[in-house]
Amino acid sequence: MNRIRRLPRIGLRLALVVILSALVLEGSLRLLLFRDVPGVDALARRVRHAGLFAARDTRAFWELRPRLRPRAQRTDPPFPDPVLGWLAPQVAIGSLVHRGRTPLGGRERILFYGDSFTACSGAPERCWEHLVAEWDRGGRFDVLNYGTRGYGLDQIVLSFERSIDLYEGEDPIVVVGVLVGGDLERSRFRFRHWPKPFFELTGMGELTLRTPDGLGVQDWLEAHPVPIRSYLLAYLEQRGGLLSPSPEEGEELRQQRKEHCEALNEALFERLEAELERRSLRALVVIFHAWEHLEDAPELGWHDAWTRSTLERLDLPFVAAIDAIRADQARTRRSRADYFVEKGFGRNHYTALGNEVVFEALREGIERLAAPSGAPDPRSGLGRDR
Repeated sequence: MNRIRRLPRIGLRLALVVILSALVLEGSLRLLLFRDVPGVDALARRVRHAGLFAARDTRAFWELRPRLRPRAQRTDPPFPDPVLGWLAPQVAIGSLVHRGRTPLGGRERILFYGDSFTACSGAPERCWEHLVAEWDRGGRFDVLNYGTRGYGLDQIVLSFERSIDLYEGEDPIVVVGVLVGGDLERSRFRFRHWPKPFFELTGMGELTLRTPDGLGVQDWLEAHPVPIRSYLLAYLEQRGGLLSPSPEEGEELRQQRKEHCEALNEALFERLEAELERRSLRALVVIFHAWEHLEDAPELGWHDAWTRSTLERLDLPFVAAIDAIRADQARTRRSRADYFVEKGFGRNHYTALGNEVVFEALREGIERLAAPSGAPDPRSGLGRDR
């Protein structure tokens, strides 16, 4: 009888031990993550990885990542912009005038917008403007590249909207580069390397722009707590422990994230198409792909098919880089390493050869858009036929 009476006490003590142990582990983990404790440097380096606590396609990952770096490495954007977050070095702060702009002199302007694939981070010496110049021996075109590393589709659309009036009256060809997966997922974030703008989507499908409330990284981090309440629980969940959601719950979370990403980016594409239509501008979308997409079709996920179908629905002409690379690979038997930078700066981006192969599809699209008046509709033959 006495043993039975003592059971509640034992259970209470065990619960207290578990709670206290969890609190000690949580506190110890936070010390390792955010404080420099003498004698445990090696252990701290092992745990200071955002991927141990959050998936890469979540806000928590990108907002935790800079916090795990020394303060000296939390640098502010070198070319800040109060709306876009940051600019490419070739774009003037404030005016957004491209530093390479010169009088057209009878040439036709081509404007590129996009992220680091549009900026050719893997082989900048063989970027689209250089390849256009080599192909365009007659000097018909003048290319200005607004491609900016790290941009999501939201920033790409904003970059176009904020700079296009500079070219009013020139009737430029607009080329928009979109990285499958990457650029679409980035639209959901409010911080990625630096504070960035983001759009909130209303129940009516309308977009509301939220610009960064400050561009200083340290000030931003102090004003916005990372969306992780317990690092111990986050670690156990991320590492597939007992606290991970069930397969059904995990699938439901992924589906919710996918539906939000689709709705947000669909509204962004519609916004882009409406602005192009309102200004009667000719445009071409280039769908870029990362190295993992070339040989592993499942890695494409839903993003590739969704992007193509959305562009077709909006009647926005497009070419897909992966189609051009796969066709060249089937013909030449080249390896993935021939098309993509595998290590160092520019990793995962196209090599000089990769740019040249993709440019063949891009060139055909530009030729159709630059067709003289009276020629067949330049939109025909793009998108659905590729």
